[in-house]
Amino acid sequence: MSDESTHETRDRIVRILTESVDCALGLKETLVDERDALERRDTISLNTAAVSKAALIRKLAGLNESRGKISEQAGFGRGTETMEDLAAWCDEDSLVSNCWRRFREIASECDLLNKTNGAIILLRRQQILDGLSLLRGNQNSTSTYTPTGAAVNSFAGRELTEA
Repeated sequence: MSDESTHETRDRIVRILTESVDCALGLKETLVDERDALERRDTISLNTAAVSKAALIRKLAGLNESRGKISEQAGFGRGTETMEDLAAWCDEDSLVSNCWRRFREIASECDLLNKTNGAIILLRRQQILDGLSLLRGNQNSTSTYTPTGAAVNSFAGRELTEA
């Protein structure tokens, strides 16, 4: 490939990665907002965060698709594992490598935030189900497990009218 092609590819990939970093930072902020809304039990803010999160994830998917196309057009594969080879080919000042590293760091932070928020949601859901179960007089559906893997229900109660 010519030097012009190398520089052109480098410029295109840097633009995509810079936009990806910006988008990932927006996603991180949205996930922090989502966590705050979960802690405050603010359903309006939670819904707003969910809509924003979905839009940012769609945008990131599109940027990843563009990144893959550029990499493929340069003679490398579409996968993320090809970024080191692409950077070695066109990255004379480490800008591509630095942008890629920054993006991956932020993406990892977003993954952790998203998993934490998901765990909070699952816990709250289970608490609600446990409360409903108690009010209905049903046996609690929340199970824990013994070291051998056998399920043990943590609640065996009676109907409130019997209490």
